[in-house]
Amino acid sequence: MHDTAIARLPLLRASATTQALPSVYEPGLCVVVQGRKQAMLAGEVFRYDPLNCLVISVTLPIVAPGGHTLSRSLTRPA
Repeated sequence: MHDTAIARLPLLRASATTQALPSVYEPGLCVVVQGRKQAMLAGEVFRYDPLNCLVISVTLPIVAPGGHTLSRSLTRPA
């Protein structure tokens, strides 16, 4: 997690696939620049990528902290 000059706008960069684990998502907007991520809520899978963002309007128990990385490469990190 990297802080920015804008308060409450952290950035996250992942260069390796991650394990799916239970977590709590706070309200926010997840935008993926490269790669694909997924999160699961009540058995339903939500995938997001450069063409599809994830909007969280209320605090939710999700499987996959920060998003489960589905694809990435060293030249195109997730």
